[in-house]
Parts: sequence; C-alpha cells; structure tokens
Amino acid sequence: QLDFATSCNPETIYASDELKEQVYIIDPFVCNYYILLNCGNENDGSTEGLTALKDADIRHAISWAINRDEVAQASGYGEAAYPLYGYVPSGIPGATGDFREETGDETKYDLDAAKKIMEDKGYSADNMLTIEYKYNDTAMHKNIAQVLQANLKEIYINLKCTSTEKSTFFDARDKGDGEMFRHAMTADYFDPMTYLEMLYGKDTAGNLTDDATYEGMIDAANAEADPAKRLEKLGEAERYLVEDQAYIVPLIGYSEPYLKKSNLKGIVSS
Repeated sequence: QLDFATSCNPETIYASDELKEQVYIIDPFVCNYYILLNCGNENDGSTEGLTALKDADIRHAISWAINRDEVAQASGYGEAAYPLYGYVPSGIPGATGDFREETGDETKYDLDAAKKIMEDKGYSADNMLTIEYKYNDTAMHKNIAQVLQANLKEIYINLKCTSTEKSTFFDARDKGDGEMFRHAMTADYFDPMTYLEMLYGKDTAGNLTDDATYEGMIDAANAEADPAKRLEKLGEAERYLVEDQAYIVPLIGYSEPYLKKSNLKGIVSS
C-alpha cells in the first residue's frame, strides 16, 4: 500500500519473495557491528573473564575464532550484510578511495591458530574459560550471540550470553559493567575519526581500553596537516587497535533495507 518504506524488519523482508524484489538499499550505509572487549575497566581482576581479557593473546583468539560469514547470515540482513575485518566499515573515504579498502584487513578467521593460543594458555574441553557477553534483547542480537557462543566453544570458551532491555544494556556498556558487549554504530560525520574517537579518552562512554599509545597515535593524526598523511596515520591507529591489541572484534557491516515499489523512479539517497 506504500510507495516507499523505511524502518523495515529485515527478517520479514527477506522471508518474502515478493518483498525481496522491492528491497532498496543505500550503499554504502556506513554501519559496523562489533564486540567491545573490557580491557581497561578499573574493576578488572574481579572475574575470570575480566582477568583473561587483559591478555592480548586471548583477545586475538576470540577475534580469530569467529566466522563472520555465519554472523552475517545470522543478522537477518541478507545481502545487505558483509563480513568486516576492520573497525571502520566500508563507505568512509580514504586518501583516494575507500578507507576500508586502503587500510585492508586487520583481523582474520583462523580457528586453528585461535585454538592453539587457548591450549597454550592451559584451556581445554575439560577446562573452559567463562566470559559473559551482554546484548540488548532483539532477535538479531540474540541470533548473533548464538553464533558467537558456538564459535567460541570451539576454542574452549564458555560464552555466557546475557540479554537485557535496551536502556539497562546501554547503561552497563557505558559504565563498563561487564566483560564483552555487542556494539554497532553509524557515522556521525564522513571521516574515519567518527569511529576511532570512540576509543579515545578516559571519560568517553564505553571506552574500555585506556591506552595512552593509541591516544598518542590519534593525537599525531589530528596534528597532521597533510590530508593523505593524516588518513595514513589514522589507518595505523586503527591497525594498532584491532590487529595489534584486539581491543575490539569487528564482525559485520550492514545496510538497513528499505522497500520501494518497482515503478517508483527518481529516488536519491545519501
């Protein structure tokens, strides 16, 4: 009955052959979905999970054990979701093209390497590491949490999935009250810093890293007058964040699907 519709339910759309033919996708939508690891909370050491997440090797194992193709499928976003191996999603401009393509992958899927790390740390099927993962209660987040739970079980991690209503979840994440959190964000402005500044500054809500080296890299990038060199330095900072330290675990990028009647022409989106 409508010519154009936003705020559509992806699961409803992609379950209907008729609706799938009317999907309209803004490409790129510029949105990421990732896991935020609690690496710098002042309450660290109070739980087994918080202690383990202080170890960069274990953080890498978590990232390498996750099958992002399975996560994309579980999201319910169909072809609008894609595996993401860096923090900044596709669609943000770099020096000459797309920042994600220019910077490249910063993590990987390597189950064998992840399992070896955990075995070297003394974990096994008989000695599992328990980590709590928090998310707000929607079908999408629940489905993704179940994929993460199954993936991490392969490397001897018992992922305890805890869902709450949205405001309770956001409050816990902002305060660092937990071990692992689901996170996602679209861009506030058209530059990699819209993402990278989220992990800068002790007073930033949800900043659970507290790393002076990273903050120094961001400061150096912001002080760079040459635009191309600035973007290069931002790429180095992102690589430190994801590849070197594995403070966050990127999962997927995705676009919100809209619906448009096939005979409706002249629609422009940004």
